[in-house]
Amino acid sequence: EQVGEDTGQVQEPEVSETEGTADPVLQEQKQKEVDSKNKQIDDDVKFLDGEIEYGYSRIEDNENEISNSNSNYKEDIAEIKKKFKEKIAEARKKKIPKDEKDDLIQELKDEQEGELEDRKDERDGEIEGYKDDIKDIKADNRKSLREKKKLESSRPKIEEAPKPTKKTEAKTTKKEEVKEEVKEETKPTKEPAK
Repeated sequence: EQVGEDTGQVQEPEVSETEGTADPVLQEQKQKEVDSKNKQIDDDVKFLDGEIEYGYSRIEDNENEISNSNSNYKEDIAEIKKKFKEKIAEARKKKIPKDEKDDLIQELKDEQEGELEDRKDERDGEIEGYKDDIKDIKADNRKSLREKKKLESSRPKIEEAPKPTKKTEAKTTKKEEVKEEVKEETKPTKEPAK
């Protein structure tokens, strides 16, 4: 504290933010700004969580489709083999020369092989599409998780006045003592009227 030269009044020193008391109105305003930003971050994080969950459900759906595709493939293969087994059995029963019969049976076996290959290619294409979707969804989820982490780490915080240490407590006590001394020295004294 300083004593004014002309007026004899005590002037309060400026208090730095690190030394203690902050303006409550300013502190409240800062808190409202922080709360508003945190609310926006919460909303954005909630949206990203929804996107991530939706991604996980889409991955699960694609995995189920892969499983269904494999199951359908096995059923289709069994049907194709059954169909050609019957056709080959009919060809064997035909009353035709042995060479023609052998050619007919070979044709049927080649046709069966072609259908099996086509069905395998169809299944492989489906599965590849599902796997590509899963890969893309996982990439989107990783991106969303990184964005979420970035948002959460960017939360603003109110800087609180530092807790007093022994050194700052000693300074404060000394300032208060000096303040009291100055007040007493500057008190107007009643002078007897002359």
